[in-house]
Amino acid sequence: MKTTEFDMYGIHLIERWVDVPLDFRHVDGRTIPFFSREYVRYADKPRLLYLQGGPGTLGMRPTAPSGWMDWALDHFRVIQIDQRGTGLSAPIDSRMLADFTDPQAAATYLSYFRQDSIVADCEALRAQLGAEPWTLVGQSFGGFCITAYLSLFPEGVCRAALTGGLPHLGYIDDIYERTYQQTAKRNAQLEAVYPGTAHNIRAVAEHILEHDETLPTGEILTTTRLRQTGLGLGTTTGFDRLHYLFEDPFAGSAAHRRRLSPNFLWETADIISHAAAPLYALIHEPIYAGASCFSAGKATRWSADRLRAKIDGFAIDADPTGNNPYYLTGEHISREVFLADPALSGTVEIMDAMANQAEWSETYLPGVLQKNTVPVAAAVYVNDMFVPHELSLKTADHIAGIRLLETNEFQHDGIRTCSNMVEKLLQMSGWRA
Repeated sequence: MKTTEFDMYGIHLIERWVDVPLDFRHVDGRTIPFFSREYVRYADKPRLLYLQGGPGTLGMRPTAPSGWMDWALDHFRVIQIDQRGTGLSAPIDSRMLADFTDPQAAATYLSYFRQDSIVADCEALRAQLGAEPWTLVGQSFGGFCITAYLSLFPEGVCRAALTGGLPHLGYIDDIYERTYQQTAKRNAQLEAVYPGTAHNIRAVAEHILEHDETLPTGEILTTTRLRQTGLGLGTTTGFDRLHYLFEDPFAGSAAHRRRLSPNFLWETADIISHAAAPLYALIHEPIYAGASCFSAGKATRWSADRLRAKIDGFAIDADPTGNNPYYLTGEHISREVFLADPALSGTVEIMDAMANQAEWSETYLPGVLQKNTVPVAAAVYVNDMFVPHELSLKTADHIAGIRLLETNEFQHDGIRTCSNMVEKLLQMSGWRA
């Protein structure tokens, strides 16, 4: 294990690199580096491991601790990780995948970067440290990882707190059917808060059907890509950003021809590009594939694309000039993304292979969860656009002893907007300062 240490803003930081097996299920000598960073305000405190949302996003890089983490450092040594495939933990991008001999080989490699492998990495780190079972906090996909942890390595967990991250144990279509419905509601709420936004969205869509507009990333802006700006609909401040994006999208040109403004094109590119986190797109549907015995043997088959065609307002070929609903999409990654986004260039055949793959390692074990003895508390958001409330409650029924904070006060990012969310959940799990 390689280690470096330094101080920053009164906090002692310890960075560690551990070599871990690429495939924990069938160890064959191949390894990848796994990076973690521990933040220590008081050396005598127990460890808390934070599992971030995503999937495919690196650990937080705070300058000075703030929010829940600032509170946590008074009570814990906080460990942030770069989940495998991100940051300093064997990062994956389209150029790296291009080195594989065929799409199936690349798809097989990507299959080692799901939540079961992530928690195995964490257990390998704990073993290297000789650490006691630790407290887990997980946001969104981090909650998926905690559920995998409780299934595969419950002996490594002291207690756990999940925010917006109780995963579905069944088939992926159940998820997308509900998230499309919730996204439709959020589109309607956006228009109620900022009247005229829906009209401007349609105007931009109609414009780009008739005129080529190129984003600063080099891709042609299509209506499918435009509608992916709706990802922020599921967050607390997402309405505001979309309002400002669409309030004045057009600008004149030297020929007095109506064009999209440079500011609009830059902002749109910033929202929809996967350049900063390509793995988010690459394993987004695979993290739901064969997740438990309830969905074993089923391929995802491009679930987001299949389901959108069946729900009013989301069809790829929907007419923005008509009277039918015309909605922005949410966390629904279309096959077109892998053809259009330069950051994902050359990956569509790999994603086809993954979409058609039926056999996956199980990440959640309902039989183990039903016998759970680890204290667990979870925040479940009634209006969550990304993790369906109804399905989270069904999963909770499979986790013995879990305590729920069920609320309609927050969107999916409640951990950021509720200053004491983590503290409240840890207390619900039995933790005391």
